[in-house]
Amino acid sequence: MSTTRPTYLKNLLQLNREIPVTTEKLKRMGISSFLARNYKETGWLHSIGVGAYMFPGAHLTIEGLLHAIQEDLSLDIHAGAKTALEMAGIRQYYREKEKVYLFSDRKNNLPLWVKNYKWDRDIVSIKTSKWDKKEYLYNPQTREFDFFIASKELAILEQIELINRGESFEETAQLFEMLDSLNPERLNEILTEASIKAKRIFLFLADVYNHPWKKDLLPGVSGSGNSVITIKKKGKYLKKYHLVIPGGFNV
Repeated sequence: MSTTRPTYLKNLLQLNREIPVTTEKLKRMGISSFLARNYKETGWLHSIGVGAYMFPGAHLTIEGLLHAIQEDLSLDIHAGAKTALEMAGIRQYYREKEKVYLFSDRKNNLPLWVKNYKWDRDIVSIKTSKWDKKEYLYNPQTREFDFFIASKELAILEQIELINRGESFEETAQLFEMLDSLNPERLNEILTEASIKAKRIFLFLADVYNHPWKKDLLPGVSGSGNSVITIKKKGKYLKKYHLVIPGGFNV
């Protein structure tokens, strides 16, 4: 016996209200595009763009968005940098409109409905060819559904890469200070793929804060070259690291 429309609707209404309802999800539930349009016309669903719906009056969250694009759409996109640290309970400031950083490789694009929907916070999409291993991600298990974000080790390197690209050296250093329990083995792997800029800043901050994991970093992760990397013009020059950092930063 085929599933009746009332049963389809009953199953639909059991979905979590934080998560966008993608057409891929509806198909897996046996709900055709015709039936989805019918639910839209009768007020059970509200379209948020081609390929996705939400329940009227629902509040979509970034965690729900991550679940939809990772689980329903199978896109390799994750929350990273300070967004991931915040989701792991590590934050320095509270800003009502804090940016959300979503990282992907160059083959994965956010669906247009994600870009057009009015989220509570601005979404910044970052494409990178680095760090595409899924073992660098984890599920923080703060919701009743799965979603994956950057591990703390990956998140801080992503954050450092964003210095002068929307993020400040000072706030990044403050976040770094709070990371006293990182996995050095994972750090060593991630650092090998980091830019020279990120490696130098990371190792400088590691020396400044001297966290317990620092002693297990491999000596070769610092990279090579003597070219000076300037974080702040007319700042403080650190000869050991070939860095120019903000003059107000206390070493």
